[in-house]
Amino acid sequence: MCEAKAYLIKQEGEQELMEAVDEMVQNGDEITLSSIFGEKTTVKGRLVRFSLVNHKIHILPKE
Repeated sequence: MCEAKAYLIKQEGEQELMEAVDEMVQNGDEITLSSIFGEKTTVKGRLVRFSLVNHKIHILPKE
């Protein structure tokens, strides 16, 4: 499986937001993630890093 896990980057470290991410769409300051299971979540923030090799998406939340 090649799906990624999405994490929020916090001062205390990574906080898992969603696993098995299939799609990521950025619209302004919002990022909507969809999983292979049909789950969706939207978070205000910006993409910091997307590693295909490590299957990780890092998002810095907007405060």
